[in-house]
Amino acid sequence: MTYGAILNASDDQLKKDLNLSKLGERLLLRAFCKRRSNLDNTTDREEESKEARKRRLLQELEKKRKAKVQSKESVAHTGKRAVTYKNTKVTRKVDLAWLHKINGNMKLVRQKDGGGTRVVDIPKSATKADVIEMAKNLFFNDGKCIFGRLEQLRFDLLTFNKELISTIPLGDKDVPFTVQAYIDNFKLSKIRLYLYTEVKEDEDEDSDDLLESDSDQDNFEDISMYDDAHLQSRTKEPDILHEDNLIGSSRQRQELKECIEKAYEESLAADQAKSPVNVIVVNENEHHQQKNKEVFDLRKTRNERLPKEPCASEPHYIVSVRHLSLGVLAHMFSLDDCAYSIYDWIGSLTDSPQHFELCTYSGQCMSPSDNIKSVDKCMLVMVPSMDPVAFSPNETVSLKGFGSRWEIDPISDYVPCNIMQEDDEEKHDNDLNDES
Repeated sequence: MTYGAILNASDDQLKKDLNLSKLGERLLLRAFCKRRSNLDNTTDREEESKEARKRRLLQELEKKRKAKVQSKESVAHTGKRAVTYKNTKVTRKVDLAWLHKINGNMKLVRQKDGGGTRVVDIPKSATKADVIEMAKNLFFNDGKCIFGRLEQLRFDLLTFNKELISTIPLGDKDVPFTVQAYIDNFKLSKIRLYLYTEVKEDEDEDSDDLLESDSDQDNFEDISMYDDAHLQSRTKEPDILHEDNLIGSSRQRQELKECIEKAYEESLAADQAKSPVNVIVVNENEHHQQKNKEVFDLRKTRNERLPKEPCASEPHYIVSVRHLSLGVLAHMFSLDDCAYSIYDWIGSLTDSPQHFELCTYSGQCMSPSDNIKSVDKCMLVMVPSMDPVAFSPNETVSLKGFGSRWEIDPISDYVPCNIMQEDDEEKHDNDLNDES
């Protein structure tokens, strides 16, 4: 029996013909036959679909083969090959930007100043003038920009590499610029063009002439203020211009010259009156520069004069100094060094203060000629002073950066010495004031 016959047979037929007396056996047999029947149907359909797809592909290949044979026959008959254009669009998207020439340099105008990069659809047949006109409408929508009006600028078009466009080389000849020729020449997938602007030279000359005429007008007004009577007398002259194109008579020209010289002398006197202020400012600047040079030279001398710091394994002294701006600093010195090496070390670190003293917490200032052994493993305090510290109390000759006089400034503002004693005295004075 086939799968379909078993599925269509009744229970009695299965019991009699196949001896399946149990219901479970009959159900299992029918389920198995059903699966096998579905699988056979699926296989048949797949085979049919494969055959249909195979026939369809063969038909398409046959059509292409026939079309290729017809094309070869047409080329052999006419000698020309049919050209098929895939892209039929008449416009292309172009990135337009703006370059302006300032002081001989081309600078890209940013979006906040009215520039930026604009993406526009431009016909492929557009010429150079058409592209420039489109760019004007984009960047000069109200007829002006931060560099002036349209009439004051000269316009041109640049390629993507910022070169001026005149013609486009195609093959062996140069053709006028069009967007299509530009694309064919550079073979770019993304088209970019620059609008180039610069201020016209005649505009600059006109502006200079205008400034000169304004200054001449101002000079004439100044002259009129100095000699109003003379101006009135000139206006009363009936014949100011003569046949020789000279203004007025010789007397009038002489008077006008005297007025101009008078105005010049008064202006020169006013400038000379202001000159002392300028001289003072210049002198202050020169003094400041000289002061800075002296500070730099002194710091350089101290740095060159500073002895080399010994190694930790060699015999040495250790000196600590509380710097005004750098805090507590420590340095090692050899046994032969003098105290002026400590001054050179501290003075070579910063430019300020230029002159200072090194004192102990007890208020005793250290002389540069002393031996370092007296301050070994001690803390010194840096105290600024107006004059350089004396190199030695008994000598008048000293090194650069040191003085020849021995004067000790009060250091109570910098050295925390006798703090408890000063507090007790201040408290005692306050108590006496309260009793009185």
